[in-house]
Amino acid sequence: MKSIRTKFLVLMLVCVLLSAAAFAGVGSYTAGALVEEDSVQIMNLLCGEQAKEMDMMLLSVEQAVDTVSRYAEGQLSAIGDINEEKIYFLLSMKKTKELAFNVAENTSGMTAVYVCLKPDFSTSMDGFCLVRGEGGAELEESRAIRVAEDIESEEGQNEWYQKVVQEDLSVWTVPHQSIADGKEVISYVVPLHKDGSVVGVIGMDVEMQVLKDYVDSVKIYDTGYAFLGDKEKNIYYHRDYPDGLQGGEVHGNLRQIMRLLSEGEEGVCLYDYRWGEEQKKLSFCTLRNGMLLIVTAPEKEICAVQNRMTVQSLVVLVLIIVISVLLTVQVTRRITAPLKELTRAAERVAGGDLSVSIECSTRDEVGVLAKSFEQTVKSLKQHMDYINKLAYTDAMTGTMNKMAYKEAVISIEKQMEEGTAEFAVVVMDINNLKKINDNFGHEFGDMLIRDSVSIIQSTFKESTIYRIGGDEFVTILKNDDVGKKAEYLSVFNDEITRFNRNNTKYEQKVQIAIGIAVYIFGEDKSFQTVFRRADSVMYENKMALKASEKTTD
Repeated sequence: MKSIRTKFLVLMLVCVLLSAAAFAGVGSYTAGALVEEDSVQIMNLLCGEQAKEMDMMLLSVEQAVDTVSRYAEGQLSAIGDINEEKIYFLLSMKKTKELAFNVAENTSGMTAVYVCLKPDFSTSMDGFCLVRGEGGAELEESRAIRVAEDIESEEGQNEWYQKVVQEDLSVWTVPHQSIADGKEVISYVVPLHKDGSVVGVIGMDVEMQVLKDYVDSVKIYDTGYAFLGDKEKNIYYHRDYPDGLQGGEVHGNLRQIMRLLSEGEEGVCLYDYRWGEEQKKLSFCTLRNGMLLIVTAPEKEICAVQNRMTVQSLVVLVLIIVISVLLTVQVTRRITAPLKELTRAAERVAGGDLSVSIECSTRDEVGVLAKSFEQTVKSLKQHMDYINKLAYTDAMTGTMNKMAYKEAVISIEKQMEEGTAEFAVVVMDINNLKKINDNFGHEFGDMLIRDSVSIIQSTFKESTIYRIGGDEFVTILKNDDVGKKAEYLSVFNDEITRFNRNNTKYEQKVQIAIGIAVYIFGEDKSFQTVFRRADSVMYENKMALKASEKTTD
């Protein structure tokens, strides 16, 4: 008769073998799924981040051209008949050229900026073209482009000109040879208006080599790389085709790739294709100028991690089988302790305590489970901390948001009920924000808010700043800081004075109204009572600042 120990050993061996087979299957499937998911995230993230970097450069070009365009149109709108006021027109073009020079000098990647006027609007000498010399030299004036006739004479290479002028549209051009300096460029061109009619175009060239350098900087896995194309099946830059290919020239595997791009959806999954004898995957993103940034890598490199994980899993499983057969009796006694510890840890996690630490020295499945559980709890804690930070932080200023402010108020009111509260409420409001938004745009308004927050944080360094409205901020002084409110107010006014003394951003001084109210035990029944008192003081200060501003004007 076989002993119970023998039966138990046989049973354990069978269970281990079955478990090993199941674990191997599930592990292999899970590893494949995880590697696939990670590869999608890695390649899409890399492609997206590089696309954002390139888009920032393209956006800076758009903003530069739009800035010059708005200024030029403003100058032209002040002129009546061009022939009768020729001197004023030429002066406006000179000022526009000066602005274009300054803007272009601070725009990375650009190689030329120009204003081309329609022949029926002005003469060939009224436009201008500024070209950057070799090696990033200073911009110099060129005769290469002056009027639309110069562009139209390029034998159909500049169809975009007709689109800009006839359809009144801003466009990014495809790569072409610049008639300004002969370099391969892409151009951002916008229509120039006077009295509602298109009278010419304003454009800026970006050297194609700048985009190529961005593309060449992309490295992924061991041999992965990037290239440029579009949904019209054109290749603009590829390491095997540095001069690009037009849609009709695309052949072989490239045709399969471009069909995937024209039919696919970016950021969703990886697309499979063959390149020669190699199976590869790609991801792509659309740039601001309509081009596609494509990132590609060999499938064998992407799946290398999965293969290593499979081999490692098999090795571990063999070791587990051997150890289980030899140490079954001993292991059974050691299983209970870590299971109990896991149970206690799970109960603490269920109760909301994510600071658990599991001491488990076993190397069996229970040990693996304990380590996985601990890692899961750590990951959950990191995720919860991240979510809490997002939930309580104002995205634009980095201060705490209104939700955090409400929780702080609840905490203080609890202290008021317990009789341990000692605090003062400081309410601050930014003056003239609406005026700046209306006159200069919300970008300047956002800049004013961030500069004001910097002033507030420089004053109340030890206190938490809350943004409770678009231009309204609150901080709460506690304990010993309450007695320093006069000192804080003096520092606050000094910080504003210092900022305004060095201010070069705004036409008028930055003004922040402030009001402080101290909690009076026995008289103030709620936090809102103190807040309203501080808000009232702030409002009086706001009116005084506005009155002072009018007196100064």
